[in-house]
Amino acid sequence: MADTTIETETPKIAASRWPIRIFVALLLFSTLIPVEWYRNPRVRAQFYRAVFILGSTKLRHWSLDHLNDFQLSMEKDILADCYCFALSDEEKSIRNQAISGLPFLGRHRGISIRALSSRLTNSDSVVRHCVVKTLGYQGERAAPAVPMLIKLLTDPDVEIRFATLEALAGIGRGAVLAEPMLTKILLDPSRSWYCRAEAAKALGAIGPASAPAVPALIKCLKTRDSEFLPHGVEALGDIGPKAAAAVPALIEILITKPPIMIDTFDTIQYKWPMSPSKAKIAAIVALGKIGPAAAPAIPKLVAFLSNPWTGEATISALGKIGPNSTTIPILIPFLSHSDLDIRQRTILVLGTMGQSALPALLKARKNEDPAMRESSNKAITIIEAKGLSKELMPK
Repeated sequence: MADTTIETETPKIAASRWPIRIFVALLLFSTLIPVEWYRNPRVRAQFYRAVFILGSTKLRHWSLDHLNDFQLSMEKDILADCYCFALSDEEKSIRNQAISGLPFLGRHRGISIRALSSRLTNSDSVVRHCVVKTLGYQGERAAPAVPMLIKLLTDPDVEIRFATLEALAGIGRGAVLAEPMLTKILLDPSRSWYCRAEAAKALGAIGPASAPAVPALIKCLKTRDSEFLPHGVEALGDIGPKAAAAVPALIEILITKPPIMIDTFDTIQYKWPMSPSKAKIAAIVALGKIGPAAAPAIPKLVAFLSNPWTGEATISALGKIGPNSTTIPILIPFLSHSDLDIRQRTILVLGTMGQSALPALLKARKNEDPAMRESSNKAITIIEAKGLSKELMPK
């Protein structure tokens, strides 16, 4: 009697043919897509995503390679979705390919913070580095990852530690939990100046919540480390009015004499003072951000009005410090300065002082110089807009 049994494929062989069948089906489907559709980058991105989700390991690699071409396009949402999906892929090579591509997406809401955070403990330092950079790009949205990032501040790899400081600075106000550790790094003499500078930048990005770090920042300013100094000063300015205790230290930076630059040419030495240091310019900006509490610095700030490097920053700082009994008497002599730019800067500052500056502005409006008259009118217009001078304006 003939054997009527039907020979069937083993499950292993049948399963191995599924990726081939899917690939063939996708190829057939692609031939049905009109050329106009395929020229659309979003249609192509969707096609590669379908291949990635349904294909074999080689096809997933192939699709990710093509999806990488969309890093700078409007289809970042599709790429972010595939990258996050690939983070849980069973193949390590695909996981690593996705992790290395994530930083190029920059800030994108489609990137999963939870999925990235789970990779911060990876044994591969390259993976940790890419994940940390990606988290830093996400801003405050990455706040849930801060506790794990704090642990990486003691990572044995110096590049990981520095990337973590950059990430915390990128997260900004959401990284408030890191303030104690960042303060500790500031005071650690074994840390390089650029690590301490990045820690100061992170504290500044956190903002007013970093107020407990102000004493540590002031202590760092007294070391006169020329490389660190601008970064520490900027951090105090970013903390704002809560950094009022740093005003004396910032004034000290303003009055410090600039170094002398020595250049040798044909055995002849030429000496001349350098332009104001970055620390001085940063101190002027920081005093403005601190606001009215920086009033003791006004006499020192006025001296920088005549400097082309610091004039604009000084105007802004004096305006933010606001009206003060000391400010206007010091500024009035500058209305008759021989330099037109200095006179105009002074008028603009007085324009932010309100009613108390009106007598000086009304006098400046009668000046023979048309540019000065125009600036005076603009300053008076500013005061009028604030509703402070209607009763004092001449009829």
